[in-house]
Amino acid sequence: VIAMGAVARVDLWNAEHRRTYPLLLDGAPAAVLVMEDLRLFAAPVAVKERLQRLSFISAGSKKWGVAFMGGTRAVNAEDFAVLTGSPPADGLAA
Repeated sequence: VIAMGAVARVDLWNAEHRRTYPLLLDGAPAAVLVMEDLRLFAAPVAVKERLQRLSFISAGSKKWGVAFMGGTRAVNAEDFAVLTGSPPADGLAA
């Protein structure tokens, strides 16, 4: 985990997105998340040490990394605090 932010809106993938964000994909995405209030953390969060306290990771899961695949994930306020060590600012946790 390297950053936090909020989803401003979900757009359908279009020609403008294709020009602005060229991607090497097998197919075109259906939609794109438009983000706001992005903040990079000073250092990456050491997730492995916090797994047992995250509500979206099953106890004893050996494939916990799957929960972080896809690049973005909504988290509740408790999980946000576990990951960042602080409560979320308004609008930055689901």
